[in-house]
Amino acid sequence: MSFLHMKGPFCRDCGLAMFRQMTSNTLAFGWWGWLSFFITPVVVLINLVRRGKVASLAAPQRVPGIVPQIPAPLNPGKPVLGRVRSWVGVAIVLAILIGFIAVVTSPTTTYNQVGGCTNNTEFVSCDSPHDGKIIDIVDNENQCPSRSDFVLTGDGRVYCGVND
Repeated sequence: MSFLHMKGPFCRDCGLAMFRQMTSNTLAFGWWGWLSFFITPVVVLINLVRRGKVASLAAPQRVPGIVPQIPAPLNPGKPVLGRVRSWVGVAIVLAILIGFIAVVTSPTTTYNQVGGCTNNTEFVSCDSPHDGKIIDIVDNENQCPSRSDFVLTGDGRVYCGVND
């Protein structure tokens, strides 16, 4: 995590240009850390407050006898939300959140686990008609518990089951 800042003095146009560039970079790259994920929105809100001060500055004017460090004020460019960079980070974060929510809320469809059900030839949902339940998963048939009524093999494992 890093916090970048720019110190002035700035004219209005240069200040807006720097605000827009730095905020776009924050929106694109500021999310990538556990704390950063929560700190980035706060930083963007703080920057919005500071933007008001910069936007209220007078338009840039040349002062006779003073040679500026740059030949002309910076072009403020597109607004923050009009820049593609601002949306890339948000899109990635939303995609990750949607994927996480999909994984967490999706029902488990894996029936070949201890406690899963079978019709003695294949794995089925315990909500559907079934003949038995898996009580153990072992490496070979000889390792099944003595109370096992049947054995299923598949995907390199041996499933020990009891009839319902």
